[in-house]
Amino acid sequence: MKKIAQFIFIFLVISCSNKKSDSKKESSHKVAEKDLYFAINMVFENMMRTEVMEGNQYPYLADKLLEPSCINENPSIKKRIDSIYFGDFSFINTQVNQWKNFKLLQDSIKFKKLISSDLLKNMIDQNAKDIKSSFIINYQKKFGEKYFYRISVPIFSRDKKMFLVDINYLNGGGSYIYKWKKNKWIHYKISDWSS
Repeated sequence: MKKIAQFIFIFLVISCSNKKSDSKKESSHKVAEKDLYFAINMVFENMMRTEVMEGNQYPYLADKLLEPSCINENPSIKKRIDSIYFGDFSFINTQVNQWKNFKLLQDSIKFKKLISSDLLKNMIDQNAKDIKSSFIINYQKKFGEKYFYRISVPIFSRDKKMFLVDINYLNGGGSYIYKWKKNKWIHYKISDWSS
């Protein structure tokens, strides 16, 4: 009887330690707020070089994260993302649901000044003949000639060695993949659009 009790005790200890190990693995895959800010700051640090060379620096960033275009808007990108993320849309959707409409904090953003997404939304006159022109006039009254970006939720792979992000501006935008390769982050554009 004593041996059976010892066997049961050992079995319970092993089972509990396996559950803790599985729990640690699962939590290491979760995307934290610090991961979002890391990705966003890296994106705008990379963009800053190009903006300076082209002379069209946009100093502002809307303070709420958008849903990435690959989720609902663009089926061709969704196929490419599916192949890149090995069909792991449940992990992608979890991230989008957790972080969409997340409000960024200025203290955590390095290269852009945040402006209120709600304020931008209030500048849209739905009754105007030309909604975009009307918005630009309202925007310029408040912020001048310098425009803003909107950024999507950065969508990470489970190992966090890759993420996808959309960057939108007034006349267009693009989807970018960032990958950790050979001890550095590289990025490339997978789609772009204009409006």
